[in-house]
Formats: sequence, C-alpha cells, structure tokens
Amino acid sequence: MKRILLAFLFVSVFCCSSSAQNISTLARDIALQSGGYTVVRSCDANYVVSYYVSSSQVPSMEVYDIPSGTTYYAELPDDVFIMDMHIEQSTKTIYFCGSTDYYSYYPGHYYGTGIVGWIEMSDFFTSNVTVNYTLLDDPGATINRVTKLVEYDNGGVPQIVAIGEYLYPYGNYIYSKQYFVDCYDITGGPTWNIAPFPTNEHYYDVMLTANYLVLMGGGINPGVASICYRKTDPYNLYDPMLDDIHLFYNGNDNLSVTHSTAMFGDEIATSYLALNGGGDFVTRIRVMDIGSDVNTYSQDFPLGDKSEPDGIVHIPADNSLVVMQRFDTFNGMHNSNFVYIDPYAVMPYTTVLEYRPGEYFESLTQHEFVYYLAGAGASWFFKDKTQPPTGWPSQFCPEVEDFKAEPTDNIDPYTLNYSITPSPYYPTQVNSSQPVLSSLVNIDCSNY
Repeated sequence: MKRILLAFLFVSVFCCSSSAQNISTLARDIALQSGGYTVVRSCDANYVVSYYVSSSQVPSMEVYDIPSGTTYYAELPDDVFIMDMHIEQSTKTIYFCGSTDYYSYYPGHYYGTGIVGWIEMSDFFTSNVTVNYTLLDDPGATINRVTKLVEYDNGGVPQIVAIGEYLYPYGNYIYSKQYFVDCYDITGGPTWNIAPFPTNEHYYDVMLTANYLVLMGGGINPGVASICYRKTDPYNLYDPMLDDIHLFYNGNDNLSVTHSTAMFGDEIATSYLALNGGGDFVTRIRVMDIGSDVNTYSQDFPLGDKSEPDGIVHIPADNSLVVMQRFDTFNGMHNSNFVYIDPYAVMPYTTVLEYRPGEYFESLTQHEFVYYLAGAGASWFFKDKTQPPTGWPSQFCPEVEDFKAEPTDNIDPYTLNYSITPSPYYPTQVNSSQPVLSSLVNIDCSNY
C-alpha cells in the first residue's frame, strides 16, 4: 500500500511539474474542487492564486505551486468575501477587495461593509497566514462593497485605486452610489480618500495603461445605455482630466455590464452584450485609444442565445484577445467558451472557439504572456493561445470549433465635465491569523 501511495505522489508531482509549459492543462485540487465566486490570478510562471466560496459559505484562498503540484490553502475570516484581487509581482503581495457580507455578491443587496486588504503570499508556505484588511466603515460615508481594484508602485510604496459602492433602498427600488477610492501606502501608514461619482455613473473595471489609470463602465443617462470611462494620471490621481466623462454617441449600446482589459500602449478592449442592426443578440468588442479618446475598432460575434461575457483578457504574445462566455456551441454543448478575437479586424473573419466539454469557469486571467488561465473553485484550466491543441495525450483538452466574427460601426466620442472632489476617509484596520493546510492536484487532461 505504501508503494502505491508513493507511486501516486510521484505521478502527481511529475504531471503537475510542467503544467503551464504544456499546450493545455486542466488541474484540480484533490481535496477542494468546488467553489463559487472565484477570482483567479497569476503570479509569475510558478504560482496561481485563487479565491472562492464553498457551498457552506466559507471564503477560502489557495496558492497553487505549479512545479511541485502542491496547493496551500486557508479559510479566510468569515467577514472577508472577495470580489477582486491584484498580485504585486515584485513583492508577491496579494491585494484584495470585497465586502463583509456573503450576500453582497447578489445584485441589489445593500448590507455589509466594503473591505480592502492584503496578504503576503509567502505566508502560505508557513503554518499561518495573516489576513490584513480595512473596513470602509467611516460613518460619514459607509461603503457596502468594493468591487474592483488595481495596485501599483507609487514612489516605492503601494498605491491602491478601487471602485466602492453604497447601495440603499428608496421606495420599491435599490439605488447605487459609487465612489472613487484611493489608498496610498496601505501596508504602512495609509492615507485614504474617497470621491463620489454621480448617481447614474457606474464603473465595472479599473485598469492601468502605459500612461493612464482608467475606469470603464456605463451609465450617465438612465434612459440610454452608453459605455463611458474616466481617466487620470496614476501619479496625480486628482488631475483635472479625472473630471471629464468620456461617452459615445449611438446610445442603447451595452445591454450588460462591461468586461474590459488593458492592451499595449494606451489601448483598452471592452466587451458586453448588445443588439446588432438586425435585432439579434451579439457579444460586442470595442477597442478604445485612451490617449486620443477614440473608438478605433469594433466587432460582434453572434449568439444563438442571450448571454453576456464572463471575462476578457489580452494575450501579449500575439497581441490578441480571448473572451470567455457561456453559450451553446455548434456541437450542442453548453459550457464556458473561449473565443479568439483579432482586435484590429476590419473584415469578417473565421476565428477559433475552444472549450472543455461540460466545464464552466468563473474567472479569467492571463498567465505568462501566452496562456489564458480560467478558474472555478480549486480548478484551473491553462491554454497556450498561440498553439492549437494536439489531442494528445487527452482528447478535447480543449475541443475546437470554427467561429465567425465581423466588424461593426465604431461610435463617436463626446465629453461631459462632472467634477469629483476627494475627501479624507477614516476606516477601521483589522487583521486575523488563519491556519494553512496543503493538498495535491490531479491532472484531468493535458496536451503536449
């Protein structure tokens, strides 16, 4: 029995030791596979960090050590429900944001307190992990949840910019007020500021380009769906340019939240559910030049059903995009699909749709410049975007179909000026120590 166990461990470690070097790999933690509200992020070639919530509403964070095939995980405090993460590659620090309330994941839920915090990834390789977090509970402006954040080096200390949200009932409706949240030096002597956005202005992503910090979303006019963004200097956050709202003519464009990704230079791609000229539901992808505030390229891919993207990621290796979305394939499979997009297409073209049959993923990120990486609970699917699957040693890892996309009209920009004014903010600091456990992964499928 001991020899069998040792053989199993050897095979597990061997199979996992180069999983991200394969063309594709689907790996699962043998102890902790299922989970919801997943956020997956890459940390150099060797590590992946995932957050998820178990079926018993226990929030957990897991570090997958790819070369060894080992995972290290910890249950988080029962008031830490994460909505976004950013990993600082130079320090291996995990920054996160979210809410104290599990039900904050549900649209229109207005309980809970927003949180922003950090964990040193090195803690996962010890017996305990310290979870440091801040409750955005200033009585002057309580925030229910923090939905997105970005972190970057600002003069040698971490700078965080995030999107905070306060939801409140009024009559039979739930209203939302969003805030521009910034924190300088969160791991030291933090300085917090918030600035409220207008009621109808909603942002779904915050990103860094070569020269700007950008918030992308929609709103402004409640009767017309229009994408919009604000931009500013990341090292002078309240530069007057932040007061300009960049919108686009031809309203009623986005019928869902936007999912966006930064590309090279100052380009950003955004994706969402839309209607084409024939009244059919499509996924629309627009490329924005943030420097000149122009929509430079636009395209649609048609769907047989009404669904919206779950994520979009830029692949630096070939300067392309991958959109993750759930819908029926031509083969009749309903699963998470990965659609390859040429962001600069000006003619209709045939592209690739990839999927692992019957598998659903909740979060998408880029890994080592060439891979897209999708996560669902304690499972991870890596795929080299630049190479087709070989079908060996595993078939359908992933399955491939041809798919069609076609250009659509760009939309014309205009600008509104609506200033936002920052105020000092005084939140509450908390920390908690949680035990770390370890496990192994199993390789469900792979291609070499």
